Amino acid sequence: MTLNYIWIAFIILSFLVGLLKLIFLGDTTVFKHMVDGLFDTTKVAVMEIALPLAGMMTFWLGIMKIGENAGAIRFLSRIVGPFFSKLFPSVPKDHPAIGNMMMNFSANLLGLDNAATPLGLKAMDSLQSLNTKKNTATDAQIMFLVLHTSGLTLIPASIMLYRYLNGAQDPTDIFIPCIVGTFCTTLFGIIIVGIRQKLKLFSPSILLGLGIAILFIFGLSFYIKNSANSHTEFAKDYINTHITPKTKKPDNIKVDDFIKLYPISFQKELKIDESSLTPSIISKANQEFINFERGTTSRVMSNVLLLLIPTVFISGAFIKKINVFDSFIDGAKEGFGVAVKIIPYLVAMLAAISLLRNSGIMDYILTGISSIFKLTQINTDFIPALPTALMKPLSGSGSRALMIETMQTYGADSFAGRLSCVFQGSADTTFYIIALYFGSIGIKRIRYSITAGLLTELMGVIAAIFIAYYFFG
Repeated sequence: MTLNYIWIAFIILSFLVGLLKLIFLGDTTVFKHMVDGLFDTTKVAVMEIALPLAGMMTFWLGIMKIGENAGAIRFLSRIVGPFFSKLFPSVPKDHPAIGNMMMNFSANLLGLDNAATPLGLKAMDSLQSLNTKKNTATDAQIMFLVLHTSGLTLIPASIMLYRYLNGAQDPTDIFIPCIVGTFCTTLFGIIIVGIRQKLKLFSPSILLGLGIAILFIFGLSFYIKNSANSHTEFAKDYINTHITPKTKKPDNIKVDDFIKLYPISFQKELKIDESSLTPSIISKANQEFINFERGTTSRVMSNVLLLLIPTVFISGAFIKKINVFDSFIDGAKEGFGVAVKIIPYLVAMLAAISLLRNSGIMDYILTGISSIFKLTQINTDFIPALPTALMKPLSGSGSRALMIETMQTYGADSFAGRLSCVFQGSADTTFYIIALYFGSIGIKRIRYSITAGLLTELMGVIAAIFIAYYFFG
């Protein structure tokens, strides 16, 4: 019922605000923008989210079926069972849902978006097999969903790319703050849902699991950060050594010969459409090479692991003499059906959010918050970045656009620009995830999912502000 009331409120409030703007402000285009946004969003929900997801769902559900038949999922479940059994006490320790959830969390952690969503939907379906009330969310499903909305990610590659494109002097300077922020949000999610479900949060298994997670996340992030710095220095030395002042002169070299001055791996990525070189093109190519090298470790690690998972599953199934291809087909058959099933839920939620955005409600909320903080006479440097935080629970693409807009308006290296990036990397889109994951299994009674998810995101926003002041204030 909660989602029902929220959906109704989004649409009615959007219409009322649009009507008020038309009558009192003379805004004759507000309803046109709302209708245009509605058409665009419903098209995106089907053509750019659900249907492309069908292909990845088909592949990854097939791979997961191979892993399940080979015993890999149960093996993983036994490893993390002691920790997960405390967070998900209603799920048996050796149930495949444990392994599926672990696979999803691992994919999210490494930023493997194409794999994370199918694996997450598979995990939610596994949890649904334990659900005795098929239209009502269980405690385990709510815990899983809230942990998913915390957006625990180790490599914020896309955010660093947008910082580079918007002229950041060091696009990676938000790397550690984003990791700290997303970990804090995840921790808040565990605490909030754990208190609601009366879990024993101070049990040795949970404390040990969190301790290991902290060591792993920050240890790996420290390694990636140092590796990025090392590759950056290599790129700068390479430019100074191989791309000499002589070769930088546009008249002395052709475009194809200039591209060949870089390492082979970067030659494949460098695109120069112009027929002749200019100093600005050379400078841009050098900067692209530096950023390419900076992301080498995370890029290689992510893609190797993405292919390692199916390779290990297939190899294990082959050793156990399982018919690998038939297992893949059995699992893959479910993929398209799941993608089609979520279309009504996605269209409903994204359409309502689009109306909310285009009506201008968010602008009024931001103005109100800004006025309140100005009355308290506290530091308000974080206010310009708040649109990203407010939009994040509603729309990932919307919050990304606001993050870019903040960097373009205030500068990528401004406090607001950096904070907007930390906001973007510290949580995920609550309403989208609820519509996607619960819609895929037909959950209609979501209980306290939205309350817990939004409260987790709120605590994550507050933590992100303090983190940004610590690192950049």
